[in-house]
Amino acid sequence: MVPSDNTADVACCTSGSGPINDGARQMLMPKSPVAGKYEKTIDSDSAHEMLEGRALAGAQAAAAAQKAPVTDDSKVTGPSAPTSKTPRQAG
Repeated sequence: MVPSDNTADVACCTSGSGPINDGARQMLMPKSPVAGKYEKTIDSDSAHEMLEGRALAGAQAAAAAQKAPVTDDSKVTGPSAPTSKTPRQAG
């Protein structure tokens, strides 16, 4: 059993454990190794939003392709009719 008169000296930490004030922030920011690299906003869309947009565009294109009328080239006649096969050379 420990006697109740034993006490220990405990020092409070001296590091900052909360947000710094604006004055301290203004002093520290220019000294940062990344100063000037992340201040300018280049693109506000996240990668998730970009991929979601691509997927939506692809789905819309696929839906439009399914709704498009199908043409039947076999009904086209005459000299301007497109041919998908090349004739064989006699040889």
